Amino acid sequence: MRLHFACAALLAANIFAGLVAPAAAQSKSTDIEPAKGMKFQIVGLQVSKPLPRADKKENQFQMPQSSMFGSPGVEIHFLVTDSERAILGIDDKASKVKCTDDKGTDLGKQEKENRFGFGSRAFSSRETPDNVATIVELHQPNLPAAGATKILVDGELVLRCGTGEVVVDQKDIALKPKTAVKAGPVEFEIVEAKDEDFGDSKFMIEIKSDKSFDAIKELEFLDAAGKPIKTQNMGTSSFGVFGKMTYQRSIGLAQKADKVTLRIKHYKTIESIKVPLKLELGVGF
Repeated sequence: MRLHFACAALLAANIFAGLVAPAAAQSKSTDIEPAKGMKFQIVGLQVSKPLPRADKKENQFQMPQSSMFGSPGVEIHFLVTDSERAILGIDDKASKVKCTDDKGTDLGKQEKENRFGFGSRAFSSRETPDNVATIVELHQPNLPAAGATKILVDGELVLRCGTGEVVVDQKDIALKPKTAVKAGPVEFEIVEAKDEDFGDSKFMIEIKSDKSFDAIKELEFLDAAGKPIKTQNMGTSSFGVFGKMTYQRSIGLAQKADKVTLRIKHYKTIESIKVPLKLELGVGF
């Protein structure tokens, strides 16, 4: 699931300063410019040991630990900014990474996968609402060995980025379940439509697709008179089972309408930017 934040700089300055040990002072090759206008830098390094279990059946400290320090293991945080493109997210399948310490410990090795056949994601990201920046988190489940002083990162982070804009309309869209929308780069279906009383929203729809909505810049709902209906994003989610992804988005509308014209604004070009990772981090404590 992607989680949005209002300001990457504020997040890096306030949250990372309190919870993450500074890494840049003892790092090599941490400032990278993989493409014109794009800048990449390390802004945080965090090592968290699992807290002791109260018993063998339940770890009562796991939730407070996750909310304060993140998951046990090693987390490296990168800030990526781009003045030329909109940063849409990470290409999970194309991104590859290997993390070790200077004692040879494999920080990413997982002893076992879960019963659905997949492990945890190495990368996650939080894009700004205007998509000019993102915080990328690299999580490795294992701790460095005792006496280790460096963390070595070798691999490639692939970011999906968009440029330009195309506008397409699909008329007479019925705001009810099973309505299919085929205009634009992402086909999706309305799976729920109901009255809603939240903020300015009086009606809510939920849409679903097997493709990410990242390529869509904006969905605009026009009433019978051609006037835009005020909308608000009420949540996004994504999940995968056996390698098949499902993407969902909930949208609140300020007024109820049986049919609308859906105006889809999407990026003209989607490209993948490869960020080479050949990093050596000192713990900086």
